[in-house]
Amino acid sequence: MRSAISSLFLRTVLFVLLFIAGFTAAAQPPVEMPENIPTSVDPKNLSQPQLRALLEDQNRDAGKDKNADLYKNNKIEKDSVVEDGIKGSSYSPKKTYGADVFAYAATTDLSELSTPPLDYPIGVGDHIIVSLWGGSEFQEDYVVARDGAIFPTSLGKISVQGLTFDNMRSVVYSRFRSVVPAGTNISISLGQPRSINVNVVGQVRRGGPMTVSAFSNAFNVIAKAGGINEFGNLRNIIIKRNGRQIDEIDVYKYLTTGDFGKHIYLQNNDFVIVGDVEKKVLATGQFKRPMYYQLKSDEGVKALIKYAGGLNSEALASALKIIRTSDEKQVQIDVNANAILKIDGQDEPLMDGDVVKVNLVKAGIINKIEIRGEVTYPDTYELRVGDRL
Repeated sequence: MRSAISSLFLRTVLFVLLFIAGFTAAAQPPVEMPENIPTSVDPKNLSQPQLRALLEDQNRDAGKDKNADLYKNNKIEKDSVVEDGIKGSSYSPKKTYGADVFAYAATTDLSELSTPPLDYPIGVGDHIIVSLWGGSEFQEDYVVARDGAIFPTSLGKISVQGLTFDNMRSVVYSRFRSVVPAGTNISISLGQPRSINVNVVGQVRRGGPMTVSAFSNAFNVIAKAGGINEFGNLRNIIIKRNGRQIDEIDVYKYLTTGDFGKHIYLQNNDFVIVGDVEKKVLATGQFKRPMYYQLKSDEGVKALIKYAGGLNSEALASALKIIRTSDEKQVQIDVNANAILKIDGQDEPLMDGDVVKVNLVKAGIINKIEIRGEVTYPDTYELRVGDRL
C-alpha cells in the first residue's frame, strides 16, 4: 500500500515539473534566425542562448556599418562647396531684392485718390469740376472733349489737353476770375479719372491687356498684373508708345535714390514690357541684407555691396569669396572688399549665378595681455608695439 502511494506521488511530481518546463519554454520570445550565419555552423545544433548571442553580434556589426555610412555622407557634404554657403549655410535666402516693391501698389485704388497728382496730364474724357461760392453760387462738371477742350457757358473754349493738373487749374481759374464778381471763391478739381487700356507683357504673373485708371504708371499696372515673376528683369522695364520706347525703369534706382524714370503716366494702348533677368547673384554671410540681387552687365562687387546695405561690422571684408560655376565645375575667387570700396578701388566683375560670401572675423582679441596676482588692478590690458613689462 505504501509503495503504491509513493509511486503515485512521484508520477504526480514528475508531471508537474514537465508542465512547468513546457510553460516556461512557451513563454520565451521567439528568436529570429540570423540571416548571415557562417556556413560552418548549423543553426539546428545551436541552443537558444547561442542563437541570441550570434544575433546580437550581427546587430552590432550592422550598427557600425550604418554609422560609417552616416559619417561618410556627412564628410562628403562638409568637404564640398555646399559647406561654403551655397546650400548648407544656416541662411538660405529665397527672396530677390526689389521683387516685393509692387506689393503695396497692388492694394491702392488710384481712382479713389481725393487729390490727383499735380503732374497728372489732362486728357480726353477727364472731368473738370468748377465750384463757385461767396459772390455767386455755381458748380459745373466739364468733360474734356475730343479736341482737348472744355466749353464753359459765356467763356468759350478752354484748351486743357496735355496740361498738368496744376497748370490746368491755373488756366481755368484765370478764365473764371475774369467774369465772376469780386469776392467769389473759385475751386478747380478733377472728378472721376478716365480709364485707359494698356498691355503688360513679358515676365509678369498675369500679363495681358487691362483697363486701369489714367492716374496709373508702370509700377501700378505691373502690380495689378501680379508683380514680376522670378525670371523677370527688375533693372530694365520698358515702356513703349506707338511702337517707340519712351522710358525705361530701374527698380533698384528707385529703391536707392527715389528715381524711377520720367514718371510717365500711361496712355491708351501703351505697352509695359518686362524682359528676362540678365545677371542674378546670391549675397550670403555677413551682408546686411543677404539675399539674391539682380545686377546690370557692368555691375560687380561694389554695386552688390551697395544694394545689400553694406557689410556687417563683424565681416571679414578682406577675404570676400566668389564661388562661380565655370566649364561645368565650381571655382572660388578671393578678393579684398576693403580695397574695392576705396574711391579709386578697382571693381571685381560678377557673372550670372555667382555666389558671394563674406565670413565672420575670427573671434578673440589678439592684442591683449592679462595681469594677475598682487597688483592693484588685475585685469586684461591692451598690448601695444614696444610695450615692456
